[in-house]
Amino acid sequence: NFIQYNAYFKHFFPKLLANSMGKSAKLFVKLIFHFSLLLANKVTVANRGIYETLGRYKRKGVIISNGVDTEKFKPNDKSKRKEVILNLVYMGNFAEKDDFNLLYGLDEEVKKKIIVNLIGDGRNRVKVLLMLKENNLNLNYLGVVTHDNIPPILSKMDVGIIFRERGVNESIPVVIYEYCSMSIPTISNNVGLMSNFIKSKGLG
Repeated sequence: NFIQYNAYFKHFFPKLLANSMGKSAKLFVKLIFHFSLLLANKVTVANRGIYETLGRYKRKGVIISNGVDTEKFKPNDKSKRKEVILNLVYMGNFAEKDDFNLLYGLDEEVKKKIIVNLIGDGRNRVKVLLMLKENNLNLNYLGVVTHDNIPPILSKMDVGIIFRERGVNESIPVVIYEYCSMSIPTISNNVGLMSNFIKSKGLG
């Protein structure tokens, strides 16, 4: 038996329960989680940062990094495009760890020159879309898209965006590898490993 250990289950799932059901629910989840770690033969994590938080369970930890199918996600020639509007793309599950505040604070003239394309679904989707609209951002919500249909959509995008709540000790998200594989520059905030990866590789 094995358990996948990530930032969501460590930070946000207990926090979500505490907000909705009280601190006793958060304590209960933590007890169940530690009991699961105790019973597991192996615990998979996506990076060394998360591995280090395993504490006494580190001996069970196995680091399996994220990856991308480079046969599906190939660069597309955008040299002939004449659009003056910049297409930004977000792919994700609109979770608590996603932070869109950097978009809200953009200059009004900049907002007129970009379209924010959003792919995915999640608990905070309605709230996020409402906030983006209230902040005068041009939106194109594409909903849930099957993985095979993502490359054709990304081929029309100019910039990939991914923002995370500060304090999240997270691996490099798969979407960054997918943006990279399709030669799409990426903008992120300075959180976890992803910003170091983007800067070190000259990706955004």
